[in-house]
Amino acid sequence: MSSSPLSRFLFKNLANLITLGRIPLCFASLICAIMVIEDRDTGAMVGFMGVILLILSALTDYFDGYVARKFNVISRIGPLADQVMDKIVYCITLPTLAVGIMYVDGEKNIHHVILALGLCVTLLVRDHYVNFLRTIADRHQVDSGVKQIGKIRTLWALPTACVMYAYCFCKGEYSDVYFLNSLFVWVQEDSLGLYLIILEISLFVINVVSAISYTKTYGPCLLDEVCEGDDEMRRKILSIFPNSLTLMNAAMGTTAMFLAWNGRYHLTFLLLVGASVFDKLDGAAARKLGLTEDIVDGEKNITFGMLMDDIADLISFCIAPAVVAYSLLRDESYAPWLFLYAALGLARLIYFTLDKHPTPGYFKGLPSPAAALLVGGIVHFCSRFEPSQPIHLFIFCSFLATGFIMNAYFVKYIHFGKVMSQSKSITRIISIIVVLASFSVEYFGLIAILLMGAYLFSPLFLKPQPKTNAA
Repeated sequence: MSSSPLSRFLFKNLANLITLGRIPLCFASLICAIMVIEDRDTGAMVGFMGVILLILSALTDYFDGYVARKFNVISRIGPLADQVMDKIVYCITLPTLAVGIMYVDGEKNIHHVILALGLCVTLLVRDHYVNFLRTIADRHQVDSGVKQIGKIRTLWALPTACVMYAYCFCKGEYSDVYFLNSLFVWVQEDSLGLYLIILEISLFVINVVSAISYTKTYGPCLLDEVCEGDDEMRRKILSIFPNSLTLMNAAMGTTAMFLAWNGRYHLTFLLLVGASVFDKLDGAAARKLGLTEDIVDGEKNITFGMLMDDIADLISFCIAPAVVAYSLLRDESYAPWLFLYAALGLARLIYFTLDKHPTPGYFKGLPSPAAALLVGGIVHFCSRFEPSQPIHLFIFCSFLATGFIMNAYFVKYIHFGKVMSQSKSITRIISIIVVLASFSVEYFGLIAILLMGAYLFSPLFLKPQPKTNAA
């Protein structure tokens, strides 16, 4: 018995229909959010329905491709429709979440509102930017498929968006018939806001890394069209990317100082970790793009990018840790010694910039990001306890010792950033440890102390190998 034309049409376009179903589900989720905002007495059940609709909308993004491959109903319009639906979903969902965060935290936590708004803007800008790069790549007949980091971004965005939605619109009492009070007890917890901020910062970093990855792959096609063979213009345009990452490093260090004065030490330390990530990325980007200068005849050419990097490192890894420690100690007698730590950090940065005889693959003295993470971890760990003289002395001694070790130039520390660039497995392991540890308010600082402590004593076991001349 032959099937009807309508049945054949529906089967052939099954994957496309699933893709298109994303829009009504997303709009329904938006309506639920509006109902909760307009009348808080509407009840948490409406917010719960909105979360379910949002999850179903996101799941269609995974199942449309699976159905197309499973039943061999792949169409030429499918990938294009998927991209368009993704953009529409982002344009609906992200502003909804930003408004929701403002609705919930607008009066009590303005920093979270700013973070949520920045995240939403970053997601939308990154999406359009990558689409622009793909269009240029298609014109140059370069494969513009989805990269692995893009898939990771999508996988991370789904739970983050759902938790944000639940945080904004699902608080309140549920009907016991559905057993939702016990199921959604985590939504009522005060700590949810902190975990949500960690998810948002992680998604922000993933988006930046994704944009860098696509730029690395498709950027040359764009530069070929813009520069038209002008190498000097090409270098100037390329320098924008590592310099932007350097600015992100400084911005995170500056924000950490403000949060520390409000007693938000977990977020403060998380921002210091983020600053170290951007410090690693800007150097890696500069090397990948061929913007680093080699030492020729003992002369080291100091570029604008190097000065920017030093200023950002001074803010995030020298001044910020000292300010964070002072915000916890609140004792003027320690201020000169914390200033000394910042000054020693500055001295280490100046030496690193002017050093004409570096050891390849190694740092002379403890690098300032590692020092900041070590003392930052100590402050984070000590913030859990009641202020006392022994704790104050421990923090004071830690800062003083770390400041001098930064300037112990006879001690060689392995360049761990380059090791991570050369080994994806090490990068993944470190990333997983950091992400998991960031959710532990109690032990994040302790884990950082253990990791940075191991790096502090690593020269005892890892020493530079002398160069041997080829026979």
